[in-house]
Amino acid sequence: MTTPIEERLRAHLADVAARDRLPGSDTSTAFTAFQQSRDEAGTVPRRWSDHAWPVRPAMIAAAVLVVCLVVGLLAVNRDGDAVRTGPGTDPTNPQPTTPTTVPDASGGPTATPPATAGSSTTAAPPPESTTSVVVGPSGPLGWWDGSSWRAPDSGDLPVSGDEEYTIVGLDPEVTTGTGGWGDGCGISEPPGSVVEVALPQDDDWRTPTPMAVTGVENPRPRPVRRLATSNEVYQAAAAEVLAGLGIDDAEPEVVQAIAADLDGDGTDEVVVVAEQARDTADNYGGAGDYSVAFVRQVVDGAVTTATFQVSLGRDTPELVPPRDMDVVRVAAIADFNGDGRMEIGTELHFWEGSTMAVHELAADGAIRKVLNSTC
Repeated sequence: MTTPIEERLRAHLADVAARDRLPGSDTSTAFTAFQQSRDEAGTVPRRWSDHAWPVRPAMIAAAVLVVCLVVGLLAVNRDGDAVRTGPGTDPTNPQPTTPTTVPDASGGPTATPPATAGSSTTAAPPPESTTSVVVGPSGPLGWWDGSSWRAPDSGDLPVSGDEEYTIVGLDPEVTTGTGGWGDGCGISEPPGSVVEVALPQDDDWRTPTPMAVTGVENPRPRPVRRLATSNEVYQAAAAEVLAGLGIDDAEPEVVQAIAADLDGDGTDEVVVVAEQARDTADNYGGAGDYSVAFVRQVVDGAVTTATFQVSLGRDTPELVPPRDMDVVRVAAIADFNGDGRMEIGTELHFWEGSTMAVHELAADGAIRKVLNSTC
């Protein structure tokens, strides 16, 4: 009478013999040798050398193949994990970090979107070119003709006046509005010839005015987040920027810090505005004051800083007012031409006027002004 273990062993040997095409494959002989070994020892042998089990070349080859497969799979998995979870460099922190968190508005960590943060990758190919028009509180800043930016006076705007616009600022939500004809700054000729959109404006000039765009299906393809202005990383970055401008301020005040993936490569850029303005009630500061905007970004795996808006205060006794400075604010971050990359919209306040501009981030990390309108 056979035991269960004998039945399983006999079936296993039969399977091996069926796959072993070498001469001499005999299940009965192998099992007899095993049984004789067991009878002599009084139990199942503990070592292969204690019995007469034949070790066949096919069994050795199979074992070697299994070991190679296991080692190979382990190597592939290890390399894959290195790509997915290896440390990167976050523009919110100058030290190498694992790309899992960035500071939120309270200064604490918050989960990032499922993207390979901290790596310079190629952005997704842009969609087909479109024609768009960008409008601020005093009228159009300009337009995109499908291949390049155009100033508002470079030709007839491609609008009829009643288009629907998307109004974009820094808040997560976007709204819509309808265009119309107006006088802009009140000096248009002929009257009523300037395209206008009703934009929400705050009584406090420190709250920037949003911008409007028509012709772009999705001006907010990726999130835009306000970050804590008390973050020491941004303060240190601002001090370094100011030192490069010849200004010694070890503890500058950061008034804006905004994170957004401008180029769509999976890594957030951070737009920072630092400012010192001792007299902002009327003329926005004088000598020694400043208002500076820059972008921290990852280029070739390293955090870099690009300054794109600089306004330095000055004392001008012969002028009214005698103290003068443009105060910079980021007003909007949006894709204003539908190419998949988001631009930075800024608003500059000065004595009895303001300027709105659009800046784009180039593939090499440089930032350039592409649209501008002053009222």
